Amino acid sequence: MNFNKAIKFSIILIIVLSTIFIIRDQLKIVVSKYLPTKIKSSIKILINDENFSKRLYNDYNVKFLPDTQFQKVNFSKIKLDFLKEAEANYYQKLVKKSNVGFKTFYIENFNDKLFVTSAAGETYLLNKPYKTTKTTKMKSNNLEGVNKVLDTLIVDNQFYISFIQKEKDCNFFKIYSSTIDYNEMNFEKFF
Repeated sequence: MNFNKAIKFSIILIIVLSTIFIIRDQLKIVVSKYLPTKIKSSIKILINDENFSKRLYNDYNVKFLPDTQFQKVNFSKIKLDFLKEAEANYYQKLVKKSNVGFKTFYIENFNDKLFVTSAAGETYLLNKPYKTTKTTKMKSNNLEGVNKVLDTLIVDNQFYISFIQKEKDCNFFKIYSSTIDYNEMNFEKFF
């Protein structure tokens, strides 16, 4: 009687293990999608996933924000809900399968104020304490036709913005500058 139970148990175990072996790729997708992060991490440690192990054991002497090696940082996150999502680039379209990109932005600090510029060229001003409910959209003159902002920079009370401008199916690289004015920025061609 016990021998029959052992045989039945062995057959069921073999069937379950062989099924898991056959559908392991689909099983990985389901597990990675629906399991909590802590359980996924534990499983990766138990099965000795090479990539995960390298990252895990490489971080033994690393400090993460807000703790750094030399000083304590007052770290806080600010939601930038006022930014619009940019058009997706090739990689984002490939991975996300949509035309909606990330919320790309560029940030500059000047006199305890943050200048946040979106990929479309809209600049917002955040005063200290940096709350997104107290955001001011800056008026920008002479800055039309911005296709994609590449970077921003503040040097000596001058705000520089580099961007791509599309004209007649051609893309042109341009840099404009403006003296910092908290009410209205009058941009002029720099390059």
